Amino acid sequence: MIRRLIYFSFLVVILFVASTACTTQTPPQPEASQSPKREESFEPTIEKEPEWITEDNDSLQIEETPTSTPSVSDDRVNYDEYFTNSVFVGDSVMEGFAQYVRAQRNSGVDMLSNAQFLTSLMGITVYDVVNYTTGAKCYFTYRGKEQPLETILREMGVSRVFIMLGMNDIANGFSTVDTTNNYRKMIDLIKNTNPDLDIVVLTPTPKTASKWLPDYTTNRNFGSPLLNELADMLKAMCEENGIKVVDVNAAVRGPDGHLPDEYSRDNFVHINNECSAVILDFLREFAKIQMEG
Repeated sequence: MIRRLIYFSFLVVILFVASTACTTQTPPQPEASQSPKREESFEPTIEKEPEWITEDNDSLQIEETPTSTPSVSDDRVNYDEYFTNSVFVGDSVMEGFAQYVRAQRNSGVDMLSNAQFLTSLMGITVYDVVNYTTGAKCYFTYRGKEQPLETILREMGVSRVFIMLGMNDIANGFSTVDTTNNYRKMIDLIKNTNPDLDIVVLTPTPKTASKWLPDYTTNRNFGSPLLNELADMLKAMCEENGIKVVDVNAAVRGPDGHLPDEYSRDNFVHINNECSAVILDFLREFAKIQMEG
């Protein structure tokens, strides 16, 4: 009797343990294909400030936007109305000025009304503009399409154009006489297509006193003396033909006849923000004279 009781008790214990084991289940593990996906991390794409291109297609860093606008007085801001519906045309030197103006506008400074800029950074010459269909190597591009300058100006519908070209002609071996003659032809082409367009010539800026010349400069005598001579010849040509001219060359030229080092960003021909501010001030003086008669 005692054996049966012990056996029965042992059986009850075994059944209790088995029942407990069945109710405690291990949570199912996810299959390999169902494993949770890890969040991918994406670093924000930082757009770089566009690089400024020199004549030989090398890159040159754009200067930081100045915190203030040197050589610009508040009483001249109203004269910016003169530049409404205008376009500034030129080479990489003009592009340096354009970068300055855009940076100032982006910082909230009103500048030159709604004037636009049309520049070519690949060493464009007056010869290229005049010989667009027969042998030009460089072009102006408008809305993604290469076109003659006179056609672009017509499509833009501007009322006034400021042109600064000629430096690359001298660098590529053209004489000051040939460049001046080509300038006159360019103006005629523009007038024939745009008879009501007001044309203003800006004389090319000088070079620094540095003797260094890049390899792409064909004329190894390229420098301020030739650029200053071209400026004088362009002034004379404009005066003889009733064309407006702004002597930017004289405005930025130092006492030694060269572009001061403090006005250059590369110790060559390309202008910096300080020089651009001087040019801006000079343009406003010109606008004042034109508006006040």
